[in-house]
Amino acid sequence: MTATEYREVLKDTLKIHTQSAVDMIFKIKTNFPEKAKSVDVGIHSNQDQDRMFSVMVHLCGTDLYALNKAIADYRLLFDIKFIGGKLQPNTPILDPDEVSFSINDLIVEVGIDWINTLWDLSGGLKIPGYVFGDECFSRDLIQFSK
Repeated sequence: MTATEYREVLKDTLKIHTQSAVDMIFKIKTNFPEKAKSVDVGIHSNQDQDRMFSVMVHLCGTDLYALNKAIADYRLLFDIKFIGGKLQPNTPILDPDEVSFSINDLIVEVGIDWINTLWDLSGGLKIPGYVFGDECFSRDLIQFSK
């Protein structure tokens, strides 16, 4: 599978889950703690580059535990995991040693675009927002919302 083909599969997979993620952002708004100063959205991919990843909201402020506990039931916007021995949602199995691209970098690249779409559709959280990717080339926070 080429990087272009995998990118399209990821876009299609995330598109299917867009409305449920937007719904979670609206639930976060309903339970939003006033002390939150900014939001980081993490694209957490596995070290093994096995195409498993999750997208999670992290509120930032003076008491991280209390802030994130307030939205605990709504923080997870997307997750790939094994259920009953099958990958859910179904995504192609890739061996990082057999592809000519960084799987995690591609996941983060596509994920950033998806998060921007989510923020546009939901209106965001009205505080500064940043996105970051674990286990990828760029470890910097990328601002997506002011």
